[in-house]
Amino acid sequence: MSILSLFAGRAVTDLGVRLADDFAREMSTRLIKGRNAPDPAAEDALLEELLSHTGRESHQAPLNFLQRAKVAIAFKQRLLENKFSPARVEDLTRNLVVHLSANGGSLAPEAGGRAATPNRAEPADTSAMRRDADNLLSKGANAEAAAAYRRLLKHKPEDADALTHLGAALLNLGEVKEAIEYCQRAIQLKPEAAFAHSVLSSALRSAGYMIESEAAARKALKLKPKDRDALLSLGATQLAQSHTNEAKASFTQALKAAPRNATALIGLSEVAKISGRFADAEVLLKRALNINGEMPGAWARLVTLRKMTPADGAWLDRAEALIEKQTSPIGEAELRFAIGKYCDDVGDFERAFENYRIGNAINKKMAPPFDFKRYARYADSLMHAYTREALAPIALNAAAEKAAPEAMRPVFVVGMPRSGTSLAEQIIASHPLAAGAGELNYWTKVAEEYGESIEKRLLDAALRTKLGEQYLRLLAGNAAGAKRIVDKAPVNSDFLGIIYSALPDSKIIYMRRDPIDICLSCYFQEFSAAQNFTMDLSDLANYYRTHHALIAHWRRALPPGTLLDVPYEELVADPEAWSRKIIDFIGLEWNARCLKFHETKRSVATASFWQVRQKIFTSSVRRWRHYEKFIAPLMPLRDLDA
Repeated sequence: MSILSLFAGRAVTDLGVRLADDFAREMSTRLIKGRNAPDPAAEDALLEELLSHTGRESHQAPLNFLQRAKVAIAFKQRLLENKFSPARVEDLTRNLVVHLSANGGSLAPEAGGRAATPNRAEPADTSAMRRDADNLLSKGANAEAAAAYRRLLKHKPEDADALTHLGAALLNLGEVKEAIEYCQRAIQLKPEAAFAHSVLSSALRSAGYMIESEAAARKALKLKPKDRDALLSLGATQLAQSHTNEAKASFTQALKAAPRNATALIGLSEVAKISGRFADAEVLLKRALNINGEMPGAWARLVTLRKMTPADGAWLDRAEALIEKQTSPIGEAELRFAIGKYCDDVGDFERAFENYRIGNAINKKMAPPFDFKRYARYADSLMHAYTREALAPIALNAAAEKAAPEAMRPVFVVGMPRSGTSLAEQIIASHPLAAGAGELNYWTKVAEEYGESIEKRLLDAALRTKLGEQYLRLLAGNAAGAKRIVDKAPVNSDFLGIIYSALPDSKIIYMRRDPIDICLSCYFQEFSAAQNFTMDLSDLANYYRTHHALIAHWRRALPPGTLLDVPYEELVADPEAWSRKIIDFIGLEWNARCLKFHETKRSVATASFWQVRQKIFTSSVRRWRHYEKFIAPLMPLRDLDA
């Protein structure tokens, strides 16, 4: 039967059903013959083979966007009826959509894998091709838009605008690396194109390059002051760096330029949320949804503002309906993490884990791969360079030149992400003589700038003094007048030898928590590409083992009295006893305000923005018990000593 006759009635749906039935039958036959367990790679290859075979037999005309969606939905439902695992069904359906989109709606690709458009001549008018591509992009049909821009670029390979818009479509599809490459090519051809710099800024942020992202956004604004896209990207990058006030100014300016811009409203809701104004954040999100009711980011963020209950079932229904409509992997990932949080809140743990798994799988495809061996080598280098013997002379000098008790001293709260660092910072920052600076990236920049030197040996004394003085000035700018200022960047766990060598008078608090609880909490949090080790359970386990070894080394290498271990489980069980120990350790008199940390008004631009504004709760202790059957790669971490 010619697929040309499929465009009426249920025929498009029947195509999806037929593909699923053929797939199930052939897969079953191959498994019986080979007596093997299902193999995802073999399943993907079979699907591609069936699609190409069906397309060649049918002389198919291209399916439009809605027809492709119907094929995919029918294919998905039929595989579920055939008892395929939901996880594999999601992956296979996504592969089907990608295949159809990449080939312009055709089932069979041209020779060489290029998109085919049977029975249709390539338009000679490139202006018409551009209009078609722009129209697809404006509708959110990103895969189709990308294919259309690629066809246009075959005729006009140095068209900077087409390169930029292709980069934007690819970014929406999660192809971050390609998006960066196309935007950079566009900028080489047309340096004055503000939009190219804006898209590049967004792509760099998605890849975890915050400094470069901010520079690209500022370049766009220099070329086109008050440009909405550049302001939105700048605001998002500032927010990712915990620059809350600057982000608020950028989003507000963008909203002035476009009063009904939903993205600006979402940005302002994030500012309100991390400032503890949850009611204001909800109002802003609902304003955004009134403008565009199908924005996955706005709907997903609603679930972060409070603990959900079964009475919020309408939220879940809407979230799942939005997933069915998604053409953007980024949007689907946001919704998957939000559904995971909803299901965890209401105790549906199997469903929660499955959504977190899919969300992480999507983000892992977009992020650079985690290089565990490289991280392990880096940790080994630091442990060889920063030994007790190497640091001993610094300790002697520090004892001889003890700073006055009144002097401003830095406090480093470190640990794995999700280990309780925000809670410890909030307790200290509630003291009248202390302040929290959030997560500063100063020592990360130092490690990048002096990489090889730091890995081989201690930096020379003059440079260490310079780095320490620069850092103290940075701290003073974040909290003028405070006697103790907290930097709670978890990544500083790697740099404790460097930090001590430059600031021997500093105090270090290490938050220790059940490793499985930590890793599971990381897996359930949607981090940026910079923390790509959180997107896979095996990567998390490998990262934690190296982190654990490095912290054990710092305990041996740093002088006594420099580092305080704070067990998270004991802190939440007896908050007063441990809060008193923390405050005494950093050299301040006890103040009862530290026990009312949840009342302290300050911005908390981390994943724990909600928790630190609640009274102490213990429900997060041994949370992993609910998920034990899903987390086999993490279970060996129980055998690690404290």
